[in-house]
Amino acid sequence: MKVYNFVICSEENIWKLCQFVEVNHKELLDGCFAVFISNENRQIPIWKQRASNSPDEVVVWDYHVILICQSNQKSFVYDLDSTLQFPCSFDEYVQLALRSDAYLQRQLHRMFRVIPGQLYLDTFASDRSHMKHEDGSWQ
Repeated sequence: MKVYNFVICSEENIWKLCQFVEVNHKELLDGCFAVFISNENRQIPIWKQRASNSPDEVVVWDYHVILICQSNQKSFVYDLDSTLQFPCSFDEYVQLALRSDAYLQRQLHRMFRVIPGQLYLDTFASDRSHMKHEDGSWQ
């Protein structure tokens, strides 16, 4: 198992994806949601990630952000860190990347915060303070 804390913020990349949808496909934005995945322990497992050493190895993130968009009764996941198809069907992403919490230790159970795309565009802000050590240096 590899613990991974990448310098490029997934929440900023998802904001840029929402912005792309707003500019190029505004009619689809109401069906888009930024989804923050984390837990109290800041340890959430996700499979099929570019950061893994092998295709089936899990990566434990402190948090992760994906975009889910629904169109014509189908839902797709946009995960820039995934090795799955981009976009990936929601069902495939849940089955292969998230898998079930039923088989995980309780401290690895994930929580999801779902934010409508337009609200995310209008209110997102980050100072990246969560990525700094107490002395102010970057992790």
